[in-house]
Amino acid sequence: YYLASKIAQVSEWLPFGIYWIDTRETDKASGLMTITAYDAMLKVEQDYTDNTGTYPMAMSSAVAYICTQLGLTQDSHNSVAGYTIDSPTGIYTMREVLQYIAAASGGNWIITESGALRLVKLASPTASTSVGCGSCDVLGSAVTISRVTLYPDGNTKYTAGNDTGYEISADCPYATQAMVNALLTALSGVTYLPVKATDTLINPALEIGDPVNLYGNQTVMAD
Repeated sequence: YYLASKIAQVSEWLPFGIYWIDTRETDKASGLMTITAYDAMLKVEQDYTDNTGTYPMAMSSAVAYICTQLGLTQDSHNSVAGYTIDSPTGIYTMREVLQYIAAASGGNWIITESGALRLVKLASPTASTSVGCGSCDVLGSAVTISRVTLYPDGNTKYTAGNDTGYEISADCPYATQAMVNALLTALSGVTYLPVKATDTLINPALEIGDPVNLYGNQTVMAD
């Protein structure tokens, strides 16, 4: 890990993740290898099969069941919404179930460096780490969330908030008006600035969801 191109400052070894390599190419001139690899999130793209569960099932229990089925551990920071799901057996994939639970919880799932399943919730950047980069392209204006909308099916929607800012919308067959109201309370006023940075010099201890400052542009780490 190099903090600068001219003066090599090496940190301690830190885990970067657990991956399965798909392709690899080595540049003959530089000797650098380019790897295309996937983490354990690829495992969730399979049918949800459960013949022993009791439904309605707590969303947290469904996440625990999926982790057990796939041999994953849960991150200790997870805070899953306290709602329930109907049986998704033979209807949804594990990815879809996790997607809907993430929508109900106001976040997104990632696989951490240690291979654990983590729920990263949407939040405004706070005190952030300055990150050097070769270029920083701001892809739009900063947006502030003012409305939340969930679609339980193609003919129904639950919404809360106003149109003064940005709307967060997602599919969630388990949606209720109470769920949307709670999400609005949690997400109203959250800001996000879409930024693309290249040739970054990132501290390997930074994680998805952490706030960063790119040449004065406050945002969060995203993938």
